[in-house]
Amino acid sequence: MGKKHYFLNSIYLFICISFVILASFLNLHNSSAEQNVGFLNGDFHLEDQEEQKDIASEDFSLRQKIENKYESSIAASYETAYPSPVISSAAVNSAPQSIPYSSYIAIAGRTLRVEDVNSTLVDSTDHVNRWGKKFLYGHNTSTVFGPIRNLTNGATFVAKIDGEEHVYQVMYTETMEKPKVEKNMLAIAYAIYGGNYDLSLMTCAGASLGGGDATHRFVLFANRIS
Repeated sequence: MGKKHYFLNSIYLFICISFVILASFLNLHNSSAEQNVGFLNGDFHLEDQEEQKDIASEDFSLRQKIENKYESSIAASYETAYPSPVISSAAVNSAPQSIPYSSYIAIAGRTLRVEDVNSTLVDSTDHVNRWGKKFLYGHNTSTVFGPIRNLTNGATFVAKIDGEEHVYQVMYTETMEKPKVEKNMLAIAYAIYGGNYDLSLMTCAGASLGGGDATHRFVLFANRIS
């Protein structure tokens, strides 16, 4: 009788341990399957990490073709819904001399290095990152993109990208809450929000949420004028 009781207890213990192991495995699997989406250090990213890895591994020229096709397919609908504002001519501000960066943006009284990235998960730290062909983002600090929030339509700035230096004019600015940014992020990144622009810039705005995040985003759209 004692041996039988011991045998049944052993079976019951084995079943309990098996259930615990199975539950732990399922919980780990579900956790690893969650998408990592949202904001990182205040910089909005478009896709989850797996999709970002796919973009990073793609041939650059192929990605450019995909971007061009995407822009042309939806730009017309945005132009119809949000006509571009008409900006009067403004005095052109020239870029400072002897700039030590191969790619830069001279805007709001400061000259900032521009680095190309294949993922908007990359933190811009003390410079400006460029994703794709038109989207530039940087932190809302006094030494990076904080001062651009004071720019208004008609203001000009200089940027040298892909070996070409041009003067750009601010065409439209808006401070958006995060839900609106999320809804329109592709249009912002491809510079076709409310029109068809040559560059889009973004930085944090509003109240701080900690961890480099904030309640709003300031977005600026500009066209090349020379």
